[in-house]
Amino acid sequence: MSKCFIYNIYIYIYIYVCLFNFVVNEDKYYLRFDGEPKMKWEFKLDLNTEGGLNLSNQLKNQKELENVFSMSFDSIYFIFPLLNEQSSTEAVETKSGYIIACEQYTLNFVFKDDNIPYNGCQKIGHLINKEDFSEEKLNGLPFEYNEENKDMEINLVLAYERTTEEPKIAEINKKIILIIIIGLSLLIILLITKFIVK
Repeated sequence: MSKCFIYNIYIYIYIYVCLFNFVVNEDKYYLRFDGEPKMKWEFKLDLNTEGGLNLSNQLKNQKELENVFSMSFDSIYFIFPLLNEQSSTEAVETKSGYIIACEQYTLNFVFKDDNIPYNGCQKIGHLINKEDFSEEKLNGLPFEYNEENKDMEINLVLAYERTTEEPKIAEINKKIILIIIIGLSLLIILLITKFIVK
């Protein structure tokens, strides 16, 4: 029996680690307006794309990036080089809530569906609650007309924060039960194997 315990020491260590590793770290990204009315939109980045990974790294390094955004008929955008001429790009459909990086060094947050695709771009993420990022809500913000480039502009902040969350009790209980079942199954298999070998 002592040999059996030694054989299963790794199972016990695994169960111990899983049982007490209930803290979940999560990266969160926001687009924020700090004036009145204050507004904040959470978004996800696709870290499998070059543009998404580049933006994530810059936000993790600087925590906040304040930029002057311009408004077009379907998106708000600003000049932000995330891609270069060697980047893998395609024609990306414009759907509300999409975040799109383009070769022309623009980062676009799309607020309205459109049939015209963005050429030479990557879809690098999406807004989590796109309903809160509508043309109506954006028009409620104090955009200012820039005489020089004839654009409606506003200062917005891209922000990053790392949160630590504890899962719900129900999720913890499911995890404990699953670990116990797996541990007992492996123990039974090893005991049966031991008796067969004899």
